[in-house]
Amino acid sequence: MSTILETRHRDAVADLTGQIDSKGVLEAQNVLDLLKLFSTVEIAHAINCEHRTNQQFIAGYVFEILQKWSDNYDSENFDERNRATCEISNSLINGNVDVLKRFGFNRSASAEGRGRISLPYI
Repeated sequence: MSTILETRHRDAVADLTGQIDSKGVLEAQNVLDLLKLFSTVEIAHAINCEHRTNQQFIAGYVFEILQKWSDNYDSENFDERNRATCEISNSLINGNVDVLKRFGFNRSASAEGRGRISLPYI
């Protein structure tokens, strides 16, 4: 019997028309489940301590994710739960500083708050 998670990801993979293998998506979901155990500060610190080559590797994931969320914003493929994520991603990709400031990203912020973006949780 398939779990809801497995069914959801199998359907998502089917929508990708063979671009990604379903086993890889399920394994990636396991990584995402592990990430939920840590705070964003802990994850950012761990990545910052990684070897510079690994940081480049991880940045590739980050940029791909930002592009996907930006594309979702452009195609209005979001709802109120992830609107901020898609809008901020779109602003990062397109350089819209006003939207970034509205969500708390401010280059002149104090050291404690620099780069911390406050996303609304719905």
